[in-house]
Amino acid sequence: MDAALDAGLSPVAAFVTASVASSGAVSLRRLQTALAAADRPDHLHTVGERLCGQLANTRTPQGWIALFRLPPAMGGLMPLAVALDGVQDPGNVGAIARCLLAFGGAGSLLLTGPGTADPWSDKALRASAGAVLRLTHRAEDDLAAALDPGRTWWALQPREGIRLGPGLLRAPLGLVVGSEGAGVSAAVARRCRGLTLAMPGPVESLNAAVAAGIALHAVTPPSSGS
Repeated sequence: MDAALDAGLSPVAAFVTASVASSGAVSLRRLQTALAAADRPDHLHTVGERLCGQLANTRTPQGWIALFRLPPAMGGLMPLAVALDGVQDPGNVGAIARCLLAFGGAGSLLLTGPGTADPWSDKALRASAGAVLRLTHRAEDDLAAALDPGRTWWALQPREGIRLGPGLLRAPLGLVVGSEGAGVSAAVARRCRGLTLAMPGPVESLNAAVAAGIALHAVTPPSSGS
């Protein structure tokens, strides 16, 4: 909840247990202030522990649930974009979103294609440490067609791509991460340059989020004059 408030999202409603409602916690006061600012001061509801646990869908619920409006999409060409092509593990989706925010900044573009886990699911949100809240996200039925021509797109592949080296990746660019098993689909790969991470050790491939993090960290930011 604090991550959503820090990102400037507007709360719609919130549900808290009696113990949280009487705690006077700083986070609760922030939520009350945000609800009042959104002209919804009466949208804070006290519920039982059991119901709160069912809503939270976690083993150790914190005693509150808040609903927020999705952040508006930002305009303009952001230096970094990531497209997820069938990444099924919500933990990987969240971790990649966190890397994108770390190296691309707020507003960076996250595209998700068919078969990719929902970045707004509870597991993905937790894995992203709230990073998804600060990104521009678009879900695309045709991911290949959504790769905008205003940037160079690179598709991670375990072998036979251009090897990542200093100065190779220069923003603005996009990085495509394929499914954990099949990799990037043929239609998307045709729109991209292949990118391979050199691995001298006896390992065939890396976790999708680890590989994406390494590649995003290697991107050279655009020059101030560009």
